[in-house]
Amino acid sequence: MQKNIFKIFKINYISLLFLLIGLFIFCYPMFISGGQLLPGGLNDTRILNYMLEHGYQYFTQQYMHSSLFDMPMFYPRTNTLSYSDMLIGEMFIYVPIRFFINNPQDALKIWFIFCCIINYVSMFFLLRKVFNFNTISSSIGAFLFSFALPRQNEIGHIQLLSQFYMILSLISFFSIKNYKNKIHNNICFLLGFLFFVIQIYTSFYLGWYMVYGFIIYLLILITFKKTRLKAIAFIKKFIYEIILYSLFAFILLIPMLYHYLAVNVQFGYNDEINIRTFSALKLLESDSILQNIYYYIHNIYLPESYKCGMGFLSTILIIYGIYTDKKRRKYIFSFIFLSLIFFINPTLNYILYHILPGASAVRLGLRIIFLLLPLYSIYLAYTFEHIKNNRLKYILLFFIIIEHIGVPGYLWSKEINLTSLNKYKLNNNCIFIYNNNIPKESPDIYMVDTVWFAYINNKYPINGFSGFNPNLNEIYTTQNCIINQKKEKE
Repeated sequence: MQKNIFKIFKINYISLLFLLIGLFIFCYPMFISGGQLLPGGLNDTRILNYMLEHGYQYFTQQYMHSSLFDMPMFYPRTNTLSYSDMLIGEMFIYVPIRFFINNPQDALKIWFIFCCIINYVSMFFLLRKVFNFNTISSSIGAFLFSFALPRQNEIGHIQLLSQFYMILSLISFFSIKNYKNKIHNNICFLLGFLFFVIQIYTSFYLGWYMVYGFIIYLLILITFKKTRLKAIAFIKKFIYEIILYSLFAFILLIPMLYHYLAVNVQFGYNDEINIRTFSALKLLESDSILQNIYYYIHNIYLPESYKCGMGFLSTILIIYGIYTDKKRRKYIFSFIFLSLIFFINPTLNYILYHILPGASAVRLGLRIIFLLLPLYSIYLAYTFEHIKNNRLKYILLFFIIIEHIGVPGYLWSKEINLTSLNKYKLNNNCIFIYNNNIPKESPDIYMVDTVWFAYINNKYPINGFSGFNPNLNEIYTTQNCIINQKKEKE
């Protein structure tokens, strides 16, 4: 059975070795702490853990979690799941794990590792099966996609982790062939659009980037005569399938559109957020240990938002791979340029913000790296596919792995979470609670404290923390339902 599974995915011990190395690089703080530490910190990751737990509580129809979109937060407001990424696709994985694991934080650890593995396997399958790269090339491409420095830099935003739905969608669309039978192609269309829908329901950023990337892809197809003729021929061949499954995807997205539009989350345009955190220079800045040593020696401080680069060696090899692909390089460089220019140029970004639906909810331009990451992974694999000198190949593999040893932030644990919650006391007669002891420094942590404190005490929290935080001027509580911090003697 094991051999049959390996044969289906064309996996062997070399690819497993790269997976294990990547998992160690990505998760070593968790491993060396004996499984205690968790990715991210006490704000973003912990609230996302709560959202995943809400998915489990909804599935088992527990008290206060009977409605999926009415997550018990910001009480008495409804539709609160729509205040952020919905994480639906991530719940599909978390819920089965949670059935066997009693604690939400312990379930999160296993879920996290499992998502890393699926990222790797899906990209490996794309490179090995669809592009027919050899095992080593496919392994290093899958390694980059799953464990690269930009992904380590965003390790606290686990809504960006499950990008495998995007890859599964691409695999499905790439599998549509003129010479295949109609049933095969219809299944591929169905799966391609279905995985695209799940990606949007899981992470708005990743789903929106898929749409954004597809628009740029269409522009490039139309611009060049050769690709334009191929695109027209493809549309003529599959016009009914394209219409049918596009309509199918739109119908599936109607509930999400309804809930998001009901909230009408929109962030005012701010070029400090949208532009200055992302520039051409920052494409080279990363959070690798090697670059951190350089920053330390030269007394340079860079905030996390500046570190979205792939590393110098990886970037050079990716660019080299694209350049040597003479048949496609003008299309690939055009795609990368058009993808980035709207996030680098303030005027173009301002236009994008106002004309493309959903752009007003995209605040951090640096996350565009996750649209380019699959492309970079393909061309890193392409480069290694064409290196004939085995000694050079192994030397480059070694240094790429070294380059992607970063400093992933594992800053909390189940015990730290409990310690944070144990500092509060509550009148048990309350149905809903409010925390008015929110300091100016690190207010997010105290908001999340309230949510988890309410969860373990079966109360409705008025406080909350998400991508969109509503006004809490109207307090639906009384004095004895305000949670307070315990005195030190307690």
